[in-house]
Amino acid sequence: MTSEVLSGIRLIKYYAWESFYAHSVGSLREREVRTIRRLAAARSLLIGTVTVIPIAATVLSIVTYALTKHSLNVAIIFSSVQYFSIIRMPLILLPIVLASATDALVAIRRIGTFMRAEELSVPYEIDENAESAIDVDGDFTWETIRKDANAINLAAKFGKEKKRGKDVGKKGGKKGNDSLLPTAANTPSGTSPARSTENVATGGVSGDVEEKEKEKEKPFELKDIKLKIPKGAFVAIVGRVGSGKSSLLQALIGEMRKTQGQCTFSSAAAYVPQTAWIMNATLRQNIVFGQPEDDERFHEIIKACCLEPDLEMLPHGEQTEIGEKGINLSGGQKARVSLARAAYSGADIVLMDDSLSAVDSHVGKKLLDNCLLRGPLADKTRVLVTHALHVLDKTDYIYVVDEGVIAEQGTYA
Repeated sequence: MTSEVLSGIRLIKYYAWESFYAHSVGSLREREVRTIRRLAAARSLLIGTVTVIPIAATVLSIVTYALTKHSLNVAIIFSSVQYFSIIRMPLILLPIVLASATDALVAIRRIGTFMRAEELSVPYEIDENAESAIDVDGDFTWETIRKDANAINLAAKFGKEKKRGKDVGKKGGKKGNDSLLPTAANTPSGTSPARSTENVATGGVSGDVEEKEKEKEKPFELKDIKLKIPKGAFVAIVGRVGSGKSSLLQALIGEMRKTQGQCTFSSAAAYVPQTAWIMNATLRQNIVFGQPEDDERFHEIIKACCLEPDLEMLPHGEQTEIGEKGINLSGGQKARVSLARAAYSGADIVLMDDSLSAVDSHVGKKLLDNCLLRGPLADKTRVLVTHALHVLDKTDYIYVVDEGVIAEQGTYA
């Protein structure tokens, strides 16, 4: 909870939700403190009991032995004391062994579940002698249903607004209004708001509609994907929103499960995601990313990716510390850092998921001219998912994706 609040602190400040989340975090912390206190008391009691019992057992045994009119001498006393000293440590370790045995059983069950899981096939093979840079012929599927990120964010936003409304209603003596948008709580599972309204009017859903709704709940699939991309080619993948362009790139790198067919690369590949991944390190470390240091190459890539003006604005230039998730960078800067990282990696194949969409039009043109068509990526195999139609005449080949299949392919001319 605390991590989520810190990650979304800007949104919380924007909507003035500080008091609500402060109360939520405070309540959780109070419960945690109470649990820790009970656990500490139980441990203290256990340690005290384990320490006292052997001593008490020794004294009581000797006293009982003497009261029952047995012959008590030095040999018996010292033998008894030594015996109780020997069994003291096993008694102390007994609770620890029992707790460890419980943890071991839980771990064994988890390992068993993992070992019984379905074996995954190798997502792709690297054949350095292959004629093509990328050769794909197969089907791919997601393991789970991937929901639209915008829809999830919108639902989360209105869900939180609804909670806040109820909280304000309690304070003001009025009940907060429900969310204006229909949610999963007030519509039938798997149906849209329009469909739920229609169900009220008709009194039910036909079998055909139910089948269609079930189809919508299936994980997204890529069917009959056939790609043969020559080495050094510049290829564009286009299509409408939700057609499967990004899924196609993620299928190539093994994020989607290959149900049948084969996927072969001629060498290692670099992937530039649509949402740039930035680690908590300096700007230089984010670009070099563990590769051998080469200042000349680094500055060449910085120039090609239009990052020179940004370095001048940053307080410490390339040594500026970048916060978690690139908190002190704009969306365009993060996209260019991600592209620069791929260029610096030296991979012969570069997969770019709409890398030009996050930058301004004039910056995108410079990236296209100075980085993709000329510069560090000019001789690489480049696969670009894009909505920018003005890029297509610069490409060697174009694939059009629709509903998880390659609908069209060919050159711009």
